[in-house]
Amino acid sequence: MQTNFRVLEWSKANDLRLLDSSELIENIPYNLSSVYKTKDLQYVILPINPFAKALITSDRSEVDKWIAESFFPTEESVNSFYFKNKLKIDNFPQSSIDLVKELEAILPTRKGDWISQDLDEVYKILQKRKLTTKYKLNFIALVGNALMASHPELKAKWGVLFSKQLLNPVASISLYRIIDGEERYLNLEVLISGKYGYRGMQSIERSFLNRWYLPNDIDEIKNL
Repeated sequence: MQTNFRVLEWSKANDLRLLDSSELIENIPYNLSSVYKTKDLQYVILPINPFAKALITSDRSEVDKWIAESFFPTEESVNSFYFKNKLKIDNFPQSSIDLVKELEAILPTRKGDWISQDLDEVYKILQKRKLTTKYKLNFIALVGNALMASHPELKAKWGVLFSKQLLNPVASISLYRIIDGEERYLNLEVLISGKYGYRGMQSIERSFLNRWYLPNDIDEIKNL
């Protein structure tokens, strides 16, 4: 299928913008990106991260469509997990219940009330069976629901953290709560499957009790 746009490295797209004395015509709050119009009527969309992908098109209707749908076809894989599971994640308060049941069905012992030691054992089982990727979403649901059930006084809820560094903000399944009238978040997905792998429930629970972060202009938390 023929496309009306090109995906470029940020630096190359920015060079084109500068060489052609482009005019800034729009800022997109959803991802903090900027839309420039060149003299030869091309549209350059630049994210704030200079190491991310940019888009160029001569079709203004394409730009309007991407903005309206909050989706930009940059083909970056960092958000593939979110888009693959978007329907479930956007409805996580409900879907997490079914995801936990689905995970419990493959475990040798099923429990309604899970404690930290149990969850570490569940992760070991998934590792041994090489199922951590397949059941990643299920395990996040299990851990989050267990934490919230164990500490109802914190009044935590499910949320999604959007980091606005790419044209498609990087989405992470998180927990959300209000502390002293301010929104806070805990990036649960990173604690379970981030750069350093599974942190273990002792570390995760410690973070749940003590390490809630304030969102900022780049990192936005959405309460589900």
